[in-house]
Amino acid sequence: MSDAPIRMDEYLVSEFGQDPLFRLIKRIGATDELFDEHIMNLNLGAEYSTTDIENWYCNDDLKPATMRSWIKALEEYIEVRTVGNRGVIRLDYRAVFRVRMALLLREKNFKLQRVCQYAGVQPLDPEVINSRRSLSVPDQTAKEFEVMKAIIGQMMAAGLIEIREGIPILRIQEVIHAHLQDAQKSLPDPKKIEEQLDQKVNDLREKLDEKLNQDRLQARQERLNSILTTNKITRQLEDEARELWSKKPEEERTKKIGLFKRIEDVEAKQEFIRKYVAEHFDERLRKEFE
Repeated sequence: MSDAPIRMDEYLVSEFGQDPLFRLIKRIGATDELFDEHIMNLNLGAEYSTTDIENWYCNDDLKPATMRSWIKALEEYIEVRTVGNRGVIRLDYRAVFRVRMALLLREKNFKLQRVCQYAGVQPLDPEVINSRRSLSVPDQTAKEFEVMKAIIGQMMAAGLIEIREGIPILRIQEVIHAHLQDAQKSLPDPKKIEEQLDQKVNDLREKLDEKLNQDRLQARQERLNSILTTNKITRQLEDEARELWSKKPEEERTKKIGLFKRIEDVEAKQEFIRKYVAEHFDERLRKEFE
């Protein structure tokens, strides 16, 4: 086991490698700015407050109220924890890192709505869909895109969608009007044709809504399972590290106070636990999904 202290940037890169905001920051070449002194000094076992974020990042450009509004809009992505009747916000190291990524993108002139779309807490527009695909997004987002593409293909085959500059445009009324004009020449009841077309459009809309809802539920469940698995493995590794620590000789586990008294070296224990988790996490995660 190496005696070198864990580097917070390496630890976070291994944990957030598939995060959409991290991939976006990596793509725009801002990772050096991301890992500032506050991020590098995060404690895996500590909790932080919005006051800490304010002290670290608020300035003339970023007011505290703006910072809190961003956290509120992204709270599902950030995974904040509230305490007490007043709902005091508490942030672990992961939540702090997510806040830092969002605020860095703000510095790079990304609007809140666009960041929310990348983070998956607001519906995606076509530009973000294409951008997220270029970032090799997680499987659940790719699946959703494939479902949408298949349904749009069906609607295009029916003449209900036209692609203009890469954006799908509904042209339901145009199609209905064109079919009615053709029907008037040969059919005695154009109203029946309109009803059939309306029914076809409604059926396609229902299929689109049903498939998108199913995919969103599946994506949310997969994300939840990933979070639960990560937390479970972290807890297991921490418990193992504590057990190993307890078996170390007393001279390694304690430090001398005064002439005769020895107490447990808490800082050394926490460092031992951090190293153990960092060194074994990837291997344990692979085993979990085998």
